[in-house]
Parts: sequence; C-alpha cells; structure tokens
Amino acid sequence: MIKTEPLDDEMLRPLLTACLHLVDVLGPHIVDLWTELQAEREARRKVEWSRNLRDADKLAALVDAHLRTGQPLPRLEDSQVTKRLRSGWNPKDPLLDANFQHLLRPTGHRDIGKALLIQARPLLEEAVAEVGTEYVWCRKPAEVPRADTGEMIPWSLPLSNKGADALIRVAGHACKVATSALTGMRSSELMELTVGCRRTDDADGTGLARHRLVSKVVKGRTVEAYRQFEQGQLPVGPGADALLAAFRAVEDELTDHEPGPAKVVTDRQIELLLKKKASVLHLSAANYCWFEDPAKALCLKLAGAKSTAAPLAGLCDSSRCPQATHHLVHRSVWHAAANNGAVLLASPRIPAGEKERMRAEHERSMRVLQEIDKAAGKAG
Repeated sequence: MIKTEPLDDEMLRPLLTACLHLVDVLGPHIVDLWTELQAEREARRKVEWSRNLRDADKLAALVDAHLRTGQPLPRLEDSQVTKRLRSGWNPKDPLLDANFQHLLRPTGHRDIGKALLIQARPLLEEAVAEVGTEYVWCRKPAEVPRADTGEMIPWSLPLSNKGADALIRVAGHACKVATSALTGMRSSELMELTVGCRRTDDADGTGLARHRLVSKVVKGRTVEAYRQFEQGQLPVGPGADALLAAFRAVEDELTDHEPGPAKVVTDRQIELLLKKKASVLHLSAANYCWFEDPAKALCLKLAGAKSTAAPLAGLCDSSRCPQATHHLVHRSVWHAAANNGAVLLASPRIPAGEKERMRAEHERSMRVLQEIDKAAGKAG
C-alpha cells in the first residue's frame, strides 16, 4: 500500500504563507481583474469586426486620445512580437510592439490597412516616443503590503492578456493548495467544488461563523432550502409561490400532531415530506428548477420542444420561468453578472446599440440580486 508522506514543515510553511498571501491580499484584486477580463472578452465576442481600418481621421482621434491623457499605447504580446520579427519587421522599428488590434477596438476593426499604416507611421511613431507602449491590464494597480516587509507597493505590474490569465491560474492553484491543507480534502473533491459550495452556519451569540465546503450536490439541498424558509430566508423568483406552498404544507404536517413532549424535527423527516418536490429539482449555478410540468417550462417553449425528461439548461431564463426559484446560495452568480454588466456598460468600446441590449440584461441581474437580498434580509 502506497502512502503519501506528510510535507515537511520547512516546505509547507513557506508554501502556505505564499498561498495565503495570494488568496487573502492579492485575491480580491485578482477577482476584479478576472471580472474585467471576462467582461472585455464577452464584449469582443458580440462585436461584428471589420477587417482593416482605412479612415485616417478615426486613427488620428484614437492616437490623440492617448496623447491627451498620457496613456501609453497598447503593447503587443511577446509571442506576437516574435511573429512580426519572423515576418520581416526591423527589430529597431519603434512600432514593433505596438498593439494595433487593441488600439482599434473602439472602431470595430481588427488591423490598420497597409496604406494607412504607411501614411500614419509618423503620427504613430511620435505617439510611441511621447507616451510609449504598455500592457493594458493593471496599469493603475492599487497598493498592498509586501509579504515580507509590509511595505506598500503596487499589487501587480502591467499585464498582457496571457500574463493576466497566468496570474489567475496561479491564484486558483493557491486556493486549491490552501483549501487542501486546511480541510484535508482530496484532489478529486477539490475538482468538484463549484460556485455556491460554501455553507455558512452562524454561531448563536458568539459573533462567529462556521464555514463548510460541499464538493458534491447533496441530497439535502431541498432540506437546506426548507431550513432557510424556517429562518425567514424566503425563495424568490417566478416559482417562489409554488415552492412556498409546498414548504407551508410540510410545516403544517410537522405541527399537526397530538400534544406531547416537544420533539426536534430531523432533516430526515423533512426530506421524506419533500420527497415528491425534491424528485423534480434540477440544480444550476444561478437558480433551482422545479421541473414539475414540462408544459410550463420556458426553456422548452423557447426551443419549440413539446416534452422532455429534463429542462434545457442552455435556454434557461430563470427570471421569467414559472418553475424557477432563486435563493441566497445563488447570490454570488447574480452579483458577478451584475458587476460584469456594469463594466460592459461603462466601456467605450461597446456600440450604443449593443449597450441597449446589455442594459436590459444588467437591469435583470440587478433586479434578481435585489430580490434575493430583500428575501434573505427577512431572516433578521
């Protein structure tokens, strides 16, 4: 039998110190970076790109904006610089690492036409000489304490897309290492952790809280929703009334007994009473789907399907489906969606027409988020 030996303290201590610094100190900034990256990439996917820009006035306006604000022009990834060199660019060309594609994003073009590049080269070279080039992410980083001395320094240097992705992956690995060391979870369990896996139990009268991690979908998720109902944390969403009716029926069943000694109602009792309701429950990151009647399922109507054994998660619009509910466990997903929407709406790169559609999605996310917060607040 092969047994893994415990990691020696000489290695474990500095490893955990580094991981906890990444998670606790840099983590919030890395989460913000990830949110901005996701929003920017989602915006790019929705733009109908044109091939080459040939309008000198549009290019001049973009360059002038950088000069007026003192912002460096976008810098190209190292791998793309290498491609330019291989294609014959002069290593001393002042525009070698200028990222034209990123510079032109507000115009919806992918590159500068060859004729325009020749015409505008003096303008571009003067701009590079004045403001330089720099990677676009983390240009104005907040300050954080160093792990060794506590001195306040920028939390990151400017990052390229690849550099930002690499940092996010490193932070994810740090989370896994710290979680593994603190909980003893196996790697297979860590890989199953999803959004909403953290459960928090408030300790009465102590001001403290106990946190648990759930790495698999638990049978008691419906029971958990019922316990929250008992505490006043009500479900919201189009299907909330039907779910509340089921919960109240269980509540009546549990209290409709002959008088006698007080007894503690167990989760098992609740599970048995909710067995029928639980059998139709389908879980997703953003909502619970109570798939009782396929004829009422909005996803099937959108797909033009008459019947199916399960909902079509890819077409789910839980803010409108009469069989969907939102709970406190889903708050983080809607909060992230609302934040991403705000970033996209504030971006000058998004066309006005596209922003109108995004505004509706953002308003929906904000509405669901406010409903969840309002319902959860009833617990107090």
